[in-house]
Amino acid sequence: MTSVEPLFAEVHRVLKPGARYVLLEWLRVPGLLAKRLGFLHREPAELRASLSRAGFSRIETMDLRPYRVIQASRD
Repeated sequence: MTSVEPLFAEVHRVLKPGARYVLLEWLRVPGLLAKRLGFLHREPAELRASLSRAGFSRIETMDLRPYRVIQASRD
C-alpha cells in the first residue's frame, strides 16, 4: 500500500496557517477504479493518524454516502 504521509506533509507545508484541507474519498471504492487505476480504501483512523503526523489538527470525519469527507486544519 502506498503511503499518503508524504502527500499530507507537502499539503501541510504549502498551506497558510489557519487554512483547511478537505479530503473526499469513497466509502467503498468502485471496482473499476480499484482494478484499473489502483485506487485504495483507507480506514478513517489511518487517515486521521497520517494527517496528525503531518502536522494537521482539528481533524474531523463525516460520512456522506457514498463518500467520506475529512477536513483538517493547519495551525
